[in-house]
Amino acid sequence: MKRKLKGFTLVELLVVIGIIAILIAILLPALSRAKAQANQVYCASNLRQLYTAMQIYAVNNNQYVMPSKVSSGATSGGDAQNMWCGLNVLGPVYGVKAASKS
Repeated sequence: MKRKLKGFTLVELLVVIGIIAILIAILLPALSRAKAQANQVYCASNLRQLYTAMQIYAVNNNQYVMPSKVSSGATSGGDAQNMWCGLNVLGPVYGVKAASKS
């Protein structure tokens, strides 16, 4: 008695490969958006850590923060709001509003 071998035909294999290709094409844009969002969160986390470190430095050093410029026109230590880590620079990144001037 002959046994009939069961297997996939070439057409069936091509259909499956086509379906997989279509699913990958649909999935790639979603993955790239997720990667971009993860990169944005990563950068915001780095900025938050930098901001926190500079605030700790200022607390430990009589509210002195490093100036935003290195050249001879550097701002003084008393102009803390406009320093590179001050409220006017990094504050808006975290939703912190600068105090209004009266």
